[in-house]
Amino acid sequence: MSFGIFDTEYKFKNPESAKTGGKLYWETPTTDSDRERTTRESLLEQMDFPLIDELDTRDRALAVPSGPGQILQANSTATRDDYTRLGLMRNLADWVTHEGASKGYKSIHLDSFSDAVFSVSTNPPLPYKAEVVCQVNLKEYEGLVEFYGEKFTFECVDQGIARICVTLE
Repeated sequence: MSFGIFDTEYKFKNPESAKTGGKLYWETPTTDSDRERTTRESLLEQMDFPLIDELDTRDRALAVPSGPGQILQANSTATRDDYTRLGLMRNLADWVTHEGASKGYKSIHLDSFSDAVFSVSTNPPLPYKAEVVCQVNLKEYEGLVEFYGEKFTFECVDQGIARICVTLE
C-alpha cells in the first residue's frame, strides 16, 4: 500500500512539470558557498509537484518484509514546509495506523529525521503503542557519510534521528 496527500488545487510553476505530473529540479550544491546558499526556501523552489509529503527515493527492495501483510514501512512522512501546521501528517499517520491494523498488519516501522515526525510517530492513536528502537543526534555522529561522491560530517547538524516501531496488535 502507498498513501500520500496531494494538493488538488496545485498550480505548476513550470509547464514541463505539468506534462509529467510534477518534477524535482534538483541542483546539487558543489561548493561550500553553494551549500551555504541552500535554504529550506531554495529547496522548496526546486520542488514542482502536488505531493505534499516529502519524496523518498530509496530502493524499495531494502524494506521488503519476508511475506505479505506483516509490516508497513512508513516513508516520506514529513510534510513540505509550505504545508506545515495544518495537521496533515498527524491525520494521515493516524489513518494509516488504523487502516494497517484493520488489514491485519502487525506493525509500522519508520525512520524519523524530523522532530515533528518523531512527535507524531511516538504518539500513535490508542490503543496502539510506539517504541523508539534506537536514537542518535547527528551532531554526535563522528563518521563520514558519502553523498553524490562527496564526504560529509554532521557535526554542525543538531537533529535527532530515530527508528520507531508502532505495534498494531
